[in-house]
Amino acid sequence: MTISPAVYAPPTPGPVPASALRRRDYHRLARAQANYRWWRPLVTLLTAATAYLALMLIILTGLTAAVLINPELEASLGLVDEQTDLYNPYQFMALMITLILLIPAVMIGVAGGRRPVGTLLSVAGRLRGGLLARSLAICLSVYLTVQLAFLTVSWVGGEPLVPSWHPYSGWLIAGALLIVPLQAAAEEFAFRALPMQVLGAWLRNPWWGILLPLPLFVVGHSYNPAGMIGVAGFALAAGVLVWRTGGLEAAIALHAVNNSLGFLFSALGWGDLNATDVTTLDTVVSLATVAACTALILWADQKNQSRQRIHISSHLGTPDRAQVGLAAK
Repeated sequence: MTISPAVYAPPTPGPVPASALRRRDYHRLARAQANYRWWRPLVTLLTAATAYLALMLIILTGLTAAVLINPELEASLGLVDEQTDLYNPYQFMALMITLILLIPAVMIGVAGGRRPVGTLLSVAGRLRGGLLARSLAICLSVYLTVQLAFLTVSWVGGEPLVPSWHPYSGWLIAGALLIVPLQAAAEEFAFRALPMQVLGAWLRNPWWGILLPLPLFVVGHSYNPAGMIGVAGFALAAGVLVWRTGGLEAAIALHAVNNSLGFLFSALGWGDLNATDVTTLDTVVSLATVAACTALILWADQKNQSRQRIHISSHLGTPDRAQVGLAAK
């Protein structure tokens, strides 16, 4: 009996599963999908932008209707103010909601581009809890150590920074813990994940996706030149973390700790949320803090990967020679 050669035909190459990609290939996840076409990243980008505009229109329509029903809301909500006051709870919530809407908008964009939404988070197609927890622990340790150093210097200098309680402190602390982390994650979705994966579908070098969105992130902050340099340094560090760890977890942790602690310290009178002038010393300290967090996160992640490889190797043992030969064919 003759056996059809089709039995021995090699399988048709399929898409590269996200879990099989190297961590540094996060920016290439869109390219790895089975249904990839060169125009799908454009569809993703346009769908995300359209979704965000639609969500914003819904919010603005509701707000306009509320003001028409009760004109006094316009003053109480601070809509007539020329400058945003983050100590005003209504303006705080308005800004947070405006940014948090980026999360569903980007998710809708990725779904519109016919790609699993989980690929936004990491090469594993999900949020990696271990990496997120380690990154949070590292960032909290570094930032709190820096703040403790400031407090110590102030005590030694004879001008102690004593915490103070204000009428806005309670809700601001709650917002810092519950809402600001979502705002930080939203900016990582919009300024790291989306542009990095859209550009990465066409350009192999990850630095395109790290550097090109950087100016957009910087101009979204109203600081003096020294402050803008600090924001640029932060954006660069976040982009490197996304690239080297293969996902958003570490960047979200860095961003959430940076922003949440800023709001917490301001709630205790140790900062000014509305300040736009940043000193050179503050910028240097900020850049050093971000650099320390980035270096420690990458070091800890590398150590964790090494332990995992050793653990897997110890359980696999030596493969059978025949199996090795068969696999090689």
